[in-house]
Amino acid sequence: MIYISAFFVGLSFLLLPVHSFAQECNPPFEMVTSLFSPSPGADTIWDHAYGDVDYDYRFASTFMASDGGVLTIGQRRRFDGKYSDLVFVTFDRLGREVAEHTHELQGVQNIVKVIETDGGYLILANIIRKKQDQIWLGFFDKAFKLKSQRRFVDRSNHFKATDIIPSIENGWVMSISSKPLREQADGQVSEKGLVYLLDEVGKKILERSYGAGLNDRVSGLSVVKIAGQGVGYIATGGFTNNSGKQVARMMRLSQTLSLEWQREHSRGLSANLNQSIGYIQETVLTFGDVQPINGEPSGVWLALIDVGDGRVLWQRFFHGEARTHNYQAQGVSVNVDNLITLLMTARSVSGQHASDRDGREVASTSDVDFAQVLTLTPRGITLGGDSYFFSEGVEMQRLTFGSSGEHILTGRVLVREEVQEKGKYRGHHQSEREPIREADQVSLPDVEVSLEAKKGLALLKQKISERPPLVDNDKLAKRDKSLVYKGWVVVTDAYGGYSDPCIQ
Repeated sequence: MIYISAFFVGLSFLLLPVHSFAQECNPPFEMVTSLFSPSPGADTIWDHAYGDVDYDYRFASTFMASDGGVLTIGQRRRFDGKYSDLVFVTFDRLGREVAEHTHELQGVQNIVKVIETDGGYLILANIIRKKQDQIWLGFFDKAFKLKSQRRFVDRSNHFKATDIIPSIENGWVMSISSKPLREQADGQVSEKGLVYLLDEVGKKILERSYGAGLNDRVSGLSVVKIAGQGVGYIATGGFTNNSGKQVARMMRLSQTLSLEWQREHSRGLSANLNQSIGYIQETVLTFGDVQPINGEPSGVWLALIDVGDGRVLWQRFFHGEARTHNYQAQGVSVNVDNLITLLMTARSVSGQHASDRDGREVASTSDVDFAQVLTLTPRGITLGGDSYFFSEGVEMQRLTFGSSGEHILTGRVLVREEVQEKGKYRGHHQSEREPIREADQVSLPDVEVSLEAKKGLALLKQKISERPPLVDNDKLAKRDKSLVYKGWVVVTDAYGGYSDPCIQ
């Protein structure tokens, strides 16, 4: 559970308790909320830290199955960095593993988004090929078989995807960050935000860019409806102005991605709007990060925007009261009661993790990363919230809702595994059976092998040696090998029923 002290910035600067606004139908335009570091964390229906000891895992998205179980999609990377896969893991309704399926995807750096389609799943990922950032788009069926794929590459630029959503008419809209392959003469790297319109199979139909200054970025996309004006898109992000300040930006785009209006929002020392989602009565919710001017740890910024002209209807700021954590905006969602749910990762300012944690028992929250979930009314009044911890630290990526309104959190956790003696696996005793492959070597059985088999094994060994490492070997050598990332799924109770007192 969290404890909240809130005040609104107005003429009187009065300190007011949160519950005094619960029945207020005309809430303050602006509120700033301090989040106290909680201990030891909230209860869950179930949660599972999943992963093999020889891999780092990271879950990107979770979908509820008809039987009450969940399907989680993410990625795994071998501990030495040489191999990487997409991974599909199913759990039953009690959180027990049912099955795992993998698909090799060399060079995958992160999964940007997973979308469930009629025939299966769309996975958008950023990859590295030949030291160049590229974008990979894959379409899988319900059996997790790859049906088709596309790569987006530019000869002169690094490409990284930032978001993808279904388009208004049978296709997709994707936002991209583009950076030059070579550094400019002045040493600056100019980032440009692009938006692509794709057809059903991911082929590019058209492209748009919206330059506003140095290093402009499009971070998120959403679909919105405007009375009398049809349907369009909202793009959020930020750019660096002439004074070198990071300014948040929002744009409304037509069905053909033409710019209809844009609004700039200067907040604190720097600001960026990471995400948006269509809301009630022709409004859109935007969620992003803000760095205060006074050097305090970063916080998050939620705003309700009028889709017609981009006006801010109200805005809310959240930060850590104890000044021990930077809060990062991870996602904004809306449930069936129009309640607003925010997902944040709270990162320790010190960047250090406790070494003596035992599973769920967290004695202190001053030096460990954790997940923060807040629930707000349609007028931006905080109803409550919870925090979630695990071992050495938590990093969340997505929040979805179950069939009964359960919160499903997806991400990864940092776990300290026991380090065994040399020649043994980390975290468990060595098996009596000799491994098939160790240190990229193929072990041959102690029997006669045909010439054809030897040729095949030699070719396999060559292919293995030609695979480029996915991360810097020097960094891997310096890494604390007792720390392992595991994929984490958390299922929590739904927030209690809410009846809006301002809707007759």
